[in-house]
Amino acid sequence: MSSATPATASAQGVAESGFAKPAARRKLTPNNFDLIRLFAASEVALKHMLLHLELGEKWLDRISILPGVPIFFFVSGLLIFQSYRNSGTVATFSMNRIYRLFPGLILCLIVGIILAIALGALTMDEIASPGFAIWVFAQSTIGQFYNPEFLRDFGVGVLNGSLWTISVEIQFYIATPIIALLVLRWPIFWVLGLATSIGFNVLLGALPPDASTAKLLMVTCLPWIYMFIGGAWLSTRHDVLGRLIALSWWKVLAIFAGTIGLSWLLGLPFRGNDIGPIAFVGVVFVIVKAAYSRPTLSDSLLNRNDLSYGIYIYHMLFVNAAVELGFIGTGWSLIAVILATVGAAAFSWFFVEKKALAMKKKSIRRVDPREPKAHW
Repeated sequence: MSSATPATASAQGVAESGFAKPAARRKLTPNNFDLIRLFAASEVALKHMLLHLELGEKWLDRISILPGVPIFFFVSGLLIFQSYRNSGTVATFSMNRIYRLFPGLILCLIVGIILAIALGALTMDEIASPGFAIWVFAQSTIGQFYNPEFLRDFGVGVLNGSLWTISVEIQFYIATPIIALLVLRWPIFWVLGLATSIGFNVLLGALPPDASTAKLLMVTCLPWIYMFIGGAWLSTRHDVLGRLIALSWWKVLAIFAGTIGLSWLLGLPFRGNDIGPIAFVGVVFVIVKAAYSRPTLSDSLLNRNDLSYGIYIYHMLFVNAAVELGFIGTGWSLIAVILATVGAAAFSWFFVEKKALAMKKKSIRRVDPREPKAHW
């Protein structure tokens, strides 16, 4: 009698049906996704620094034309879905995600608590309260968006507000095996998933943005999953991926400009986190082209070191510290926050994240755009 659980059996069935292919049958292709993630993290961090350190809101729209969070969600769909296809079992996929996400996140939580105590935002009475335990549990699991009352007077009002996207990412991870199972059996679910998410955004737009319901729905995966699904679908269609890569940069930039112009004409958002689906298509063209233009550039510049996660999860801690200390409105505050963020990210990568990643089972293969499309 087999001892496989239903989830494991489902994953094994997927692998046996041709959903996941042996690594030996693929020629690995280098790409620049590490560099792209670093760009996306830096875009988000710089935008928050300029805004909260009061150094020029006029720059925010300009640097939001290639928004970091939507880029993260798209790249996550492309690479994480590929990772699941190559993992063989849900258990292996889940453990690999845990090793990547949580060691750095737990260290960041500890640093945030120490910083809040040092700056007087957390008292011993608050630490001993049930509310503190609930907040720590939320931050350590899937409720990173939770902002307790006792931290709302610190800095900008949220100790580490950027972490709401971690909650969304975890929801993507949970949804990945379900999406894979559905599209394997019924490929029409690719279209249904995209349409449902875009339709959900239309309905969400009808709610007052300050409404509690709207705020709660925004930290679910539903408004964002069309970005993830777009990347996931592309990871299975290497014929399409290859055609995108083959386009010249002039054509890619023309398409990008065209999607922005069309969005502007239709009154749809074309920058920032609330980017509309038309402009998002233009961003996808740019990201895919950048990922495979001079594909060894990322490894040459970064030497396989990835500070993007650390930059993303740490920057708001130091922005909040600067705001709490009144160290704002000067270029020196920006330099100080950048240096602190990069320093923390480097420490996290070399002493925590990199060591945790060494424990992962090697299951992630890079996408080869020359490979025929997967058999769905």
